Amino acid sequence: GKADKAYLSFSAAQAKDIPVTVDGKEYRTETIRVKNWSGDKDLRSLANSIITLEPGTHTVVVKDKTGKELTSQKVFISAQEHKMIGLEL
Repeated sequence: GKADKAYLSFSAAQAKDIPVTVDGKEYRTETIRVKNWSGDKDLRSLANSIITLEPGTHTVVVKDKTGKELTSQKVFISAQEHKMIGLEL
C-alpha cells in the first residue's frame, strides 16, 4: 500500500521562505509561486516546499518575519492528500 502520510504546502504570488508552525512544531518552508503550481507537478521538485505530516487534523499557523500572523487555521488532511494553503504575502 501507499505510505500513510499527508502533505502540506503554501502558495503565494512569489516564492518566499516562511516560518510555519504545525501542532506547535516549527518548520521552515518555502512558498510555491502560484503561477508555477499545477496539481500534477512532480512533487520531488518541490521538496523544500512540502511539509510531511501524519494524516488527520492539524493546527497551522503562518507568521511573517516580523512575527505578524498571516493565517491560523485547523486543516484536515487525508492519507496521500497534498493540501495547498494560499497566502497573501
